[in-house]
Amino acid sequence: MFILNIHGYMGDSSNTNYNVLCNINNDITVDSPQLDYNSQSPISIFNMLKNKIILNNNFQKLIVGTSLGGFFAVCLGAELDIPVIVTNPCLLPFVYIPQLGDIPKQHEKQYADLFGKYIYNIDKRYVSTIIGLQDTIINHAYTKQVLKNSRYYEIDGEHNNLDSVVLDKLFKDIIFNYFENGKEDKYDCD
Repeated sequence: MFILNIHGYMGDSSNTNYNVLCNINNDITVDSPQLDYNSQSPISIFNMLKNKIILNNNFQKLIVGTSLGGFFAVCLGAELDIPVIVTNPCLLPFVYIPQLGDIPKQHEKQYADLFGKYIYNIDKRYVSTIIGLQDTIINHAYTKQVLKNSRYYEIDGEHNNLDSVVLDKLFKDIIFNYFENGKEDKYDCD
């Protein structure tokens, strides 16, 4: 199985998700590129990540994203019909990212363009969402409205500090049920 892990804004490619994913199973290959969201345009990041997925020959593919990486995960999942797991996703980067850093105006427009093209086109059967209840950076009311399904989990934790033991259990359950148990078309969407 190939997993593309996408870190958040000003984040690190060796984030909590990456560390948990690397310890799940020896048959999993995790690619976690270090991204510079300030200097790379959202479209170039999207295309680079898309190429990583397309060029990988593994039959089973999964995208995992945190915060801004969750935005890209949802967009890529919608584009490629690949399952995604997102933790504290930032689905409105054109709202939140300018509050956190000084990004070029054209980046805000590109985030809005990607949002318009993909966010409402995601097949929720392919999405698992994990939200930290103590997240003070993103208000997840919108996240819940867009992504809520039978695999929408709210757990204790802050934006960048979700419990790795809980993540490990959820990641294993999601991966097992989706890939190994063949239930991908049995998921219900509330």
